[in-house]
Amino acid sequence: YGKPVSAVFRRMSGPPVWGWDNWFMDHSRSKGCLLDMHIHDIDMARFLFGEPNAVTCTTKDLYSGDDIVFSRLMYDGIDVLAIGDWAQEGTGFTADYIIA
Repeated sequence: YGKPVSAVFRRMSGPPVWGWDNWFMDHSRSKGCLLDMHIHDIDMARFLFGEPNAVTCTTKDLYSGDDIVFSRLMYDGIDVLAIGDWAQEGTGFTADYIIA
């Protein structure tokens, strides 16, 4: 127990090709994994730890744009990594987190 020093949040799934008119795969309409899944872990990190001092984010475009997203949120004394991933073909949705 004690004060957290790190946290990891992950949301992963295969490409969401099941949406109406395949709109998830149209980046101009859905904005990719970033706004479909990743935003929820950023929201949770901000709820738990407050506003970060700094944020970095990188994305990987495989299908529609922003299909894999890595964000690092830096706080005083704690680093948070959030991962959103639409590239897990053949798998269902999974989400987990670790706070240490």
